[in-house]
Amino acid sequence: MNKIWNISLRTKIMLLALTVNIVVAAGAFFNLQKMAKSYEEAHLHEFYSKSQMLSMSIANQFYERYGDVQAFAKNESIRLMHTDRMQKDLNEYIATYGVYDLVVVLDKNGKLVASNQTDINKKLVNTIALAQVNFAQTPWFQAALKGEFTENASKSISGTYFGDVALDPVLKEAFGEDRFGATFAAQIKDYDGNLVGIIATKSNTRWYDTTMEEFYRTIENSYPNTELTILNKDGQYVLRYYPASIKDPAKRVVHDPEQILKQKYFTSENEISRALKEQKSGASTQIDQVDGNEDIVGYSFIKHPKWVSTIGWSILFHNEKEEVFANVYQAKTYFYWLSGIISLLGLCFSTWAGLKLSKSVEHISEELAENTKQLDEASVKIASGATQLSESATEQASALQETVSTIDQISSMIQKNSEAAQKSKELSAQSTSSAEQGRQTIDSMLMAISEIETNNTEVSEQMEQTNAQLAEITKMIHNISNKTKVINEIVFQTKLLSFNASVEAARAGEYGKGFAVVAEEVGKLAQMSGGAAKEISSMLEESVGRVEVIIQETRTKVEKLMDQSKEKVNYGSETAKQCKQALDEIAVSVKSVDQLVSEIAVASKEQSAGVVQISQAVNQLESVTNQNSAVAQASSASAEQLRAQAGSMNHLVDELAVYVHGNSSQQHVHESTTVKPTKVSASSEKSKVQANKVLAFESKKNVSNPSYGLSQSQPAFKNASGYDGKIPSADDPGFSEE
Repeated sequence: MNKIWNISLRTKIMLLALTVNIVVAAGAFFNLQKMAKSYEEAHLHEFYSKSQMLSMSIANQFYERYGDVQAFAKNESIRLMHTDRMQKDLNEYIATYGVYDLVVVLDKNGKLVASNQTDINKKLVNTIALAQVNFAQTPWFQAALKGEFTENASKSISGTYFGDVALDPVLKEAFGEDRFGATFAAQIKDYDGNLVGIIATKSNTRWYDTTMEEFYRTIENSYPNTELTILNKDGQYVLRYYPASIKDPAKRVVHDPEQILKQKYFTSENEISRALKEQKSGASTQIDQVDGNEDIVGYSFIKHPKWVSTIGWSILFHNEKEEVFANVYQAKTYFYWLSGIISLLGLCFSTWAGLKLSKSVEHISEELAENTKQLDEASVKIASGATQLSESATEQASALQETVSTIDQISSMIQKNSEAAQKSKELSAQSTSSAEQGRQTIDSMLMAISEIETNNTEVSEQMEQTNAQLAEITKMIHNISNKTKVINEIVFQTKLLSFNASVEAARAGEYGKGFAVVAEEVGKLAQMSGGAAKEISSMLEESVGRVEVIIQETRTKVEKLMDQSKEKVNYGSETAKQCKQALDEIAVSVKSVDQLVSEIAVASKEQSAGVVQISQAVNQLESVTNQNSAVAQASSASAEQLRAQAGSMNHLVDELAVYVHGNSSQQHVHESTTVKPTKVSASSEKSKVQANKVLAFESKKNVSNPSYGLSQSQPAFKNASGYDGKIPSADDPGFSEE
């Protein structure tokens, strides 16, 4: 860090400009890389989305082919095995759907029942050769016959066996040439649900070729060189579609038997192959095995509600990375050129500005050095004047010391006042003791009164509790009384009912015996109710007794508390009498103190007259001394401050010179901007010492004269204050009160 500080200003400016250019370029480069990465991630996601869309299209086509064969199996002619009608219907299927080369209907033994007569291109089917084929040995026939379908019950996909794309030997027998195709097979059942045969559709590659072509037309403008690939579960090509490399649209889909189902897209283990084996989808970069270029690949393991995942097909949507990111690469190139040009221009401008600025600062530095030299010389002159002013202040201080000696002589007059003050102190101590006794007595009285208040509070609380208890008892008795009235009414009503019941029972004769029993029971209940009423009456009597006991207890407690309160009041009265006696003693002592204080006041008045005369002289000297001392101190401090500022400015000028020129010219600049400080230091030190002497002088007693006489400079002091040097006696008329 010191090495950088010691270089010249122009070099610092150039380094700063270079650093700024580097930082700005680094920030721009970082942002460019971040934008490029975001652009790449967006395209990777787009390629992944395209592969997902293509997977969806393939799954939809598969689902249609999967359902077609089951729909064919439910045709009436096929269910009833009507050969002539069946032939016609199969030909119509071939012409209508356009994705099947062959549709065969077999019996349960695998014998050919019927097939279409021509394919979509009107090529005749060799039905004679087909009749010789033993279909019972084919895997798809056996699986369909046993009901072993390619299905997923959770997706409601069931009832069809799918044979993966392959060079189909049945198609070769039918057309005499190798053809790729996939087999969809389903069971044929009659209207009673009995299995009568198997129907199989041999679809050519057109059902997914067409899907690829239609999808390519939607993205041709954005990605004209896109390559589309379908892989089976072993990673082999099911379809290769390179539209940009072949002008003839009919030849863009590769059907080369040397490539399809023989070559693998992945020749080694890599990220995409591992992901597809784990049935995952995504996007990444991959070296193309055909042209060796690095491609961006969106890959998708087909998982769809209309697809059976066990088939294991995968979709690849890929294009050359260099083509996809051509705009990014071009932007980077432009950025590198533009950054280089801007950095070069910035460096040139900063160099020019550094030269101009450094020259201006050098000129300012030289001017400051010259002004600093002049300021240092002026501070020396100011320090000299401050020294002379300090000497004058010292002479004034000597005269003030003599005045202080005179003031010391007055202390003998104050001695008499001190003795009177001592007697006052003794009497004051006695008064304090009496007052303390009075305070203690008053405290006792306050405590007694407090206890009386406490007892009164307890009496009040006890009365409140008693009132509450009496209220509760009264409420309880009232409630019991109400309940007794209700019971009496119930008893009366019950007896009346019992009587009426007995009368009615008697009237009824033999038929009223049961009612007489009820009347008897009711009478018993009335008797029980009457007993309860008696118990309640006894409870009332008990409650009344309880109330009387509570009242008696309350009366006893109240009388006791009142007696205690009377005792406390008597004690408080006695305490108050003692307090009165103590206060009377304090009053006598205070009267004596007042007499002594009066004597002290008379003596102080006489002393005051002499002190006034001395104060006039001291004020004159003090005024002059304070002015001189203040001026001397301020001048000395200003000189010191000016010198310190001059030295600080010298130091700053040196630093500025080093900052501008660097270490190479430090010695030269220092010699040209520094003045000799010897004279200033000596003068300043002397001024500082004398100023401190003026501020720190102390009064000194003339111990050689026991009568506190004046020093040899008394005449000068007499002229100033009018004092003749004699000590006044106790009989001096100046001490009189008049």
